[in-house]
Amino acid sequence: MMAAPALQPTDTELKAHARRAAFRASIAAKAAALEAKGVRPQERAQAEPPVDPAGLSLPPMKEPWFSIDTVTAIKTLKVREIQIAVCDRYGLTLQELIAERRFRPLVRTRQVAMYLCSALTGKSLPAIGRSFGGKDHTTVLHAIRKVKALIDPDNGTFDAGIAEAVKALRAELEARLY
Repeated sequence: MMAAPALQPTDTELKAHARRAAFRASIAAKAAALEAKGVRPQERAQAEPPVDPAGLSLPPMKEPWFSIDTVTAIKTLKVREIQIAVCDRYGLTLQELIAERRFRPLVRTRQVAMYLCSALTGKSLPAIGRSFGGKDHTTVLHAIRKVKALIDPDNGTFDAGIAEAVKALRAELEARLY
């Protein structure tokens, strides 16, 4: 069995190899010169700006204007937490809140919960609807508009009891964020 003949490099490959070898040699020469001056490796980066492969000197890097060491993740509320808080406030169970029943006190409670979920979680209307037993996004939108109208003192349908309850629930839930 005969071995395959070795391929000869092209002129382009030979030139690229020569450029890479020259670049490596220039880096080694600069490192040797710095070591001869007594510059330690830690100080080397500060002593001379970096050099790119084309041989151009790059400007020194600026200090970053921010630090990720001080960044903390923003805590968000979950829809379930809001549902439980609303159920506790109105004396309902979570199953009653999510159920398909539609008598007035239950519907108002569900609307308040949907309003708070929209205001405090940043979830989409379809996602909130799914969390409330598969309700449509238009149902959630109606609930939000209805509660906004009920808590607006300039509106003719203002309800002080619901406005106070929503304000208290919102304050309680926002306190959990911090």
